[in-house]
Amino acid sequence: MNQPRLEIDHLAAVIRESMAAHQGESEPVRVAPAVSAENSFPQIKLQPDFQPHPDHRYHINDLLRYHDRAFVHAAYRGVLKRSPSETELLRDLKRLRSGDVNKVDLLATLRFSPEGRAKGVEIDGLVVPALIRRLGQLPLLGYVIRLGIAFIRLPNLLRDQREFGSYVLSQQEQIAEFINQASVRINECRHEVSRLDETLSQQLSTLSSQIETQGETLTEKQQALERQQAEFARLASAQFNEIDRRYDTLDAFTKQRTAELLGQLATDKQDVLAQLEQARAEQQNALTQSISEQRDAIAKAENDLRAEIAQFSLQLQHARSELSIQANSINALSHGGRQISSDVSGDTHQLDALYAALEDRFRGRREEIKERFKVYLPYVRDLGPVVDLGCGRGEWLEILSEAGIEASGVDTNLIQLDQCRARGLNVSDEDVLARLQRLDDASVGAVTGFHIVEHVPLKTLIRLLNETLRVLRPGGVAIFETPNPENVLVGSNYFYMDPTHRHPLPSELLEFLLESRGFAAIEILNLHPWESARMAGDSEVTKRFNDYFYGPMDYAVVGRKVGA
Repeated sequence: MNQPRLEIDHLAAVIRESMAAHQGESEPVRVAPAVSAENSFPQIKLQPDFQPHPDHRYHINDLLRYHDRAFVHAAYRGVLKRSPSETELLRDLKRLRSGDVNKVDLLATLRFSPEGRAKGVEIDGLVVPALIRRLGQLPLLGYVIRLGIAFIRLPNLLRDQREFGSYVLSQQEQIAEFINQASVRINECRHEVSRLDETLSQQLSTLSSQIETQGETLTEKQQALERQQAEFARLASAQFNEIDRRYDTLDAFTKQRTAELLGQLATDKQDVLAQLEQARAEQQNALTQSISEQRDAIAKAENDLRAEIAQFSLQLQHARSELSIQANSINALSHGGRQISSDVSGDTHQLDALYAALEDRFRGRREEIKERFKVYLPYVRDLGPVVDLGCGRGEWLEILSEAGIEASGVDTNLIQLDQCRARGLNVSDEDVLARLQRLDDASVGAVTGFHIVEHVPLKTLIRLLNETLRVLRPGGVAIFETPNPENVLVGSNYFYMDPTHRHPLPSELLEFLLESRGFAAIEILNLHPWESARMAGDSEVTKRFNDYFYGPMDYAVVGRKVGA
């Protein structure tokens, strides 16, 4: 929670350093971010983590100390040495919560199953309780046995009830303390963001005033130079007029001699005026060059500042979106009552800010991505509305809007959806399959998905292709772009820069999948080779090396629905 505030402080320090350098400060202050353990976001854990025994031998109480979901995970990991599947987890949780079985029944079922016998894990103290539970299930006799055991264990049950009440109370106190700490951290971050907004506004106002002052100073210098030139011309003209007046009063000899002197003076006058004109032109050129250099420096400073402000705005938007998500999570915890669960894995938006920052760093600049997407425009012109699956930051939707093509996008990342809406794009927060299933048959002209097929399992991909074919009009087109695993660098390294990728898809496989679902006239577009990194040479080995390592880093498969 404290990390976005530290990143904002660091970005503000960089902006202050840049502004101080433009103002002539000799040693601008540099601030580096630091994250300490005491400033990290508070963590809450309501049950201890399960630690497998290296000798694979447990006492039954080692496993009975866990409850509900944590107990099912501990039982499977301890007895079967693996985690439960989703189906097994849901089935056993339902049985435990309904009261049909208890924890001893589940441990006995796992231990004495064929898989449990094969694992050979020993659980001391399990056989007797399991046998008693088995006898308690016999008709008539089982009821008597259960009644006797319940009577014998009545004091222990009362003691366990009191211990469980104390345990629930301690968990509620931990949750309350966690919520209070998180609320304090959120308020601190909000105050810091507000203070930074005010500081940035003041710095921008100061920089604008300085730019205006420098421009006024340059104008005043130029006007002063023009006044000096005019004064010099006036004085020279007055002196020559005085010489002409005195010349009229001289006699003929003096006039002759004076004429000679005036001729020489006229020559000197032309030379002086020429030198003055040359000096004035040089001063004017120097002043013009100085003004131009200063204007270029100011323009460069403005561009750098705009770039820094744009980056800061993006970081600020990420921070605000993360604050909103964290606040919603805390609000859900604070209103969850006494049955708050420690499992928060279902929060689909928990990593939105992280994934948006990851794309901003490794995906590329918006201008670069938009230029790459222009290759697809000829495929979707005059086809009708376009649906973009996993629209992300909205570069493709922006290109379609500029081309006058009706389009809508769908994604689940709230931060990137906010960026799209800020640009006036038509997007919705929805699962891609759910969106396609809501569309009517033959209702759209094109369906596109850039770098989404590598994120989904095979069954989901097949359903996605089936739904895409259903909603396309006859003659409609489907376009899917994905990383090219035939490039060695992509298949071995760059593909895994996105931790949500599942596995790469060779172009021949994706082409086969589209063909198997009923698409026709399928094309493979090899895209984005790394030309600047290619090795020089015309040998066969060099060509093969360049193709394998610096060939197309992405490819797109284009399929069409058969026309009516």
